[in-house]
Amino acid sequence: MDEILHLARVYRNSGIRALENGLEDIEDDFLKFGANLVINNYNEKTIREIMERQMSARIINQSFSQNALKTLARLMPSLGLAGTVVSLIKMFKDFNSVETLAPLMAVALMSTFYGVVLANLAALPLCAKLKEDSIKSASLMIIAIEGIAAVSNMEHPMRIEQRLNGYEQTKDISLSVEAQSAFAGQTVQADGGIR
Repeated sequence: MDEILHLARVYRNSGIRALENGLEDIEDDFLKFGANLVINNYNEKTIREIMERQMSARIINQSFSQNALKTLARLMPSLGLAGTVVSLIKMFKDFNSVETLAPLMAVALMSTFYGVVLANLAALPLCAKLKEDSIKSASLMIIAIEGIAAVSNMEHPMRIEQRLNGYEQTKDISLSVEAQSAFAGQTVQADGGIR
């Protein structure tokens, strides 16, 4: 929000050249992308359309990452179970005595254990973190779109700040609700199902 307000002041007071010179100071690449659209003299409607398309593409890419990690979390217990079955087959193939059975059985069951533990302690928390980051990123991109649209109309920075404050409060509320639901008791069973 500070960067948007800075852009608004620079563009309103010093014009398009000063805005172009100040691009290096912008850290957020989506905001920088929007500022470039203002510099290239696109109107507000076109800026919104282009930035919304860019936002959709980024959200789709983030969804692919989340889905890949979810699939991995579902597969880990099944792969662990498959490892156990393969170990049991090898164990019974070379079966000599009952005394050697117990240690080999323990080794065979370890792959199932590792599959369930990795899914629940690594893959699912990472997936929840990716989902939270995706929600946060989408909220920030919406704020950036609104801010850049206001900058392109040369609105007063105070007015832009008032408009964006509403988005900030909405973002905070939606983030806390989504974060709670993302972390709410997801566990992977040994058969690979998520509950």
